[in-house]
Order: sequence, then structure tokens, then C-alpha cells
Amino acid sequence: MYCGIDLAYKRPSSLAVFDGRKGFVLNLENYELPGLLGLCRIIAVDAPLTLKRGYRDFERELVAKGLRVFPPSFLKTLVMAFQDLAREIDAEVVETHPGTSKKLSNIRVIPSGMITKDELDAIVSSMTAYLHVRGKDYEVRGNEGELHVLSSINACITYKSPNFFLTLFSFGLP
Repeated sequence: MYCGIDLAYKRPSSLAVFDGRKGFVLNLENYELPGLLGLCRIIAVDAPLTLKRGYRDFERELVAKGLRVFPPSFLKTLVMAFQDLAREIDAEVVETHPGTSKKLSNIRVIPSGMITKDELDAIVSSMTAYLHVRGKDYEVRGNEGELHVLSSINACITYKSPNFFLTLFSFGLP
């Protein structure tokens, strides 16, 4: 299973668990996450994994391309929430940014009921984890870390809480 987390600290975090075709989303308090993360082969987290004052070098590259990201110092409490969580999990973790993935790809959701931005970000993060294992994600690397996002992906997601299904998943031209 591949997991994506839209990590939060003032409200429940959204966790998506994905098998490559279907999955489910749960909204959980951070202390509840470690038990479910044991199911995951890899975890893509929508939060900075490291703290730095100002932008990290790979984030500056994204900003130069017109993409909107926040520096880790702006999200200090979120970084601290991840570091607390990281002590309790034993899986590969990559940093992702679903907002960038959604701008670089064609992702459409067919909801049956309400889907929140956090839930969608968790789903996109879980798709990033799935593609990262296959070497199909887009990696933005620098001396200060790396970010994994989706690029040139066409996806149609059918969502009926708490389940989601990929009804279309293909790679576009680079």
C-alpha cells in the first residue's frame, strides 16, 4: 500500500491509502496515524520534512517557474508535527506538494458527496508515493533536499467518502 498524508496540526490530518487502483481516505488526529502507517510501503507527506530559514534551493527553483510554495520557516509548526510523527514510523518518507502536482498534471475528481481540499491533497500524495516507487514521479532536487510531484499525469478519480477509485490513469507527453 502507498500512503499520502496532508499533515495538519490544528485540525485532523488526511491520510489516503492507495493500492494503485483504489484506496480510502481517513481524517485522523496525528497521534492516530502511526498505527495505520505500518501498512505503507512508502509515505508521501504534504509538509516540509526539514526546517530551514527561508526557501530551500529546490523550492527557489519552483518559485522561479511560477509555482507557489511556502518556505519551511513559514510552516514551522507543521515541520515539528512531522518530526514528532517520523519518530514513530518505519517506512520510506518523501516530501511532496500536491498543489504543484495538480498544476503540472490533469487531475479531475468526480465526487459523490463532499471532498475537502485536504482529502484531495492526501489522494494526490498517495498517487505520488505509488509513482515514486516506479520511478515515474517528477523529482525536484537540490543540496537542501528534494520534492516529489506528479507531472504530465492524466487522472480521473471517482470519490465516494471514504473510498476513491482511479477510473483513468495515464502519462501524457513530457
